Amino acid sequence: MGAAPRPAVNSGQEAIPNLPDADTGDRLTPAAVDGIVRLGEIWRLTSAEVCALLSDVSERLWFRKKKREWSGALSHDTLTRVSTLTGIFNGLRLQFSEPICDDWVWLPNKGALFGG
Repeated sequence: MGAAPRPAVNSGQEAIPNLPDADTGDRLTPAAVDGIVRLGEIWRLTSAEVCALLSDVSERLWFRKKKREWSGALSHDTLTRVSTLTGIFNGLRLQFSEPICDDWVWLPNKGALFGG
């Protein structure tokens, strides 16, 4: 007897978003902006630091996005960065207690690569 066929990796689940697709970017942008605003608050990031993490967002544009005075979509790169930051945040929450995971970005890195 042969082995049973293996189901598709994503069977029964929602499809993985196609970030380069314009419609997908339009759909995900409001949630991504809300998420990065909240993450910036939790990690106590300045607007300049949030903009540096997002890479292609100026502080002026960031303030407009936060106030919902901007109607565009985030770029594929920015959506990917927000997704990555969200993954880091979730990973920290799974591994550590709340004070450590919230303060993680401000803790000194003692690794040899960073001179610690």
